[in-house]
Amino acid sequence: MMAAGAVEEERERTGAAGGDTMKFDLLLGMEENEVGDRKIFRREAVRGLVRRKDLLLLIRTKEGDLKFPGGGIEEEESHEEALKREVLEETGLEVEQVYELVGKVTERRVDKYDEKTVFEMVSWYYGCKGEGEMGRQRLSLYEAQLEFTPEWMELREAFHRNLRLFSDSFPSRWLERETEVMRMLLEEDSWD
Repeated sequence: MMAAGAVEEERERTGAAGGDTMKFDLLLGMEENEVGDRKIFRREAVRGLVRRKDLLLLIRTKEGDLKFPGGGIEEEESHEEALKREVLEETGLEVEQVYELVGKVTERRVDKYDEKTVFEMVSWYYGCKGEGEMGRQRLSLYEAQLEFTPEWMELREAFHRNLRLFSDSFPSRWLERETEVMRMLLEEDSWD
């Protein structure tokens, strides 16, 4: 976990919402000291934890896996702006409030196209409030091909659905990350 001061600095740098401490700070893949002399290609994304009573808003793909709505942060965009845009595009739901930085996942792996490069994806997870009905999705071609479908679901059910899909041949890049986040949220009493 990041020290409290480091979390505040990151919130200032990224425009993140308040809250005392992140519930998780997870690394998947390589440790920093394993990178060696490879160059690092870094990408940052935001993911929304939109909750209504005991249900979370998730994205189901045509493969049946579930992910939190969100995506890449565009240049000059704050975390909050990116999150509101991504949730609206993927689900049609308007986020009214981003109220808590819940956690961070850093994925670091050798790039599949260039072994001299490490791909690092940092995903920031935020608690959000979204009221009203879902409108029309505005999916990218890639998201449309994966048939992104928004769905309200209990966290435990989503976790178990994703667990059943684990295999070396499963095509989803985000299955491990999202399932680990679901597991960590289930360990928090307030998310079950």
